[in-house]
Amino acid sequence: MRLKNNISINTLLKEYEDKNVFTDAQLCNIKLGLMCGDDVSIYAKPKFTYKQMDAILSGMGHNIDVTKYADHRYSHFQMLAIKDALIEGIDVTPYITFDTAPMTIRLFAKSLRLDKQS
Repeated sequence: MRLKNNISINTLLKEYEDKNVFTDAQLCNIKLGLMCGDDVSIYAKPKFTYKQMDAILSGMGHNIDVTKYADHRYSHFQMLAIKDALIEGIDVTPYITFDTAPMTIRLFAKSLRLDKQS
């Protein structure tokens, strides 16, 4: 999900700064995404905490489908567990809800990984 236009990073970042709805930490994640050429519109929303933004940005760096967990109703710990599973090629999202504990998500991933190996 890479940006395809030539607008400067500073110009794009200024648009987010001018909204006056993001914390400095959130703006930092937006800037990092812009510098990597990522489509930050996926997570550049005030409803995401900076930690959630970081989990999504990290997933983008691994070229995984971050839309599977780019939902503010997941905690950043849940997002990290889903991201780690997706990096391994395991999609746990059909088996979890927004209330599923991160450790349970990791256990689902481990079980699915073992099933995959059988």
